[in-house]
Amino acid sequence: MKQIIEAAEKRCQPMFARIDEIALENTARVLDAMQRHEVAARHFAPTTGYGYDDIGRDTLEKLFADLFHADAAIVRPQIASGTHALSMCLFGLLRPGDELLYASGGPYDTLEDVIGVRGCPPGSLREMGVSYAEVPMGADGRLDLAAIGKLTFARPDLDTFLCLRAALTAIGRGGLYPALLNAVNERLVARFLAGKLPFLAIGDLAMESLNLSVPGPVTLSGIEEAEALADAFVRSLT
Repeated sequence: MKQIIEAAEKRCQPMFARIDEIALENTARVLDAMQRHEVAARHFAPTTGYGYDDIGRDTLEKLFADLFHADAAIVRPQIASGTHALSMCLFGLLRPGDELLYASGGPYDTLEDVIGVRGCPPGSLREMGVSYAEVPMGADGRLDLAAIGKLTFARPDLDTFLCLRAALTAIGRGGLYPALLNAVNERLVARFLAGKLPFLAIGDLAMESLNLSVPGPVTLSGIEEAEALADAFVRSLT
């Protein structure tokens, strides 16, 4: 038994080492963020909660936003569960007269009362005037778009969604620009995941990359040249 355990631990060692490496890197990121936001003993002092700003809470939320490259974050002990967080989003987005469509089957049990799937519980979305419909998943495990029937789309705000704007621009120009943009996007996302680039910078840099001149026809060598340009562009950001 001892030999089996030792052999199993030896086989798992590379995975354990990778987990330790990730933990160490993330710990360093958290400590760096705490230094940037000058976390001190005063942030851990209790407050009355009597309508005044809470510097501990506010700084904690800034830390989360910083670490996850977000504009802002809500980190509160008052959000008691995942269902609570989802219900806050649903009540914030939906208005009386709207319909909530579950396109992948029904919600899980505790969310049913929030929505009002069965009956009209007090405080539910249904009581607020939001209707509900659901479409089961297809037999192949995918969304059944035919059963969904009709989807209503709004015109996108291209000043806000710059990645979509960059994609449409690249398609409109044609040639090797879609290949260039795809290669740039892959490298920018890799930098974001490594914590080296803010999320909101991806769209700006994607648009900027389209200022590059991409010569040559759409051939394999042309695509390789576009990828080399993308690599040089992203490397120049450091």
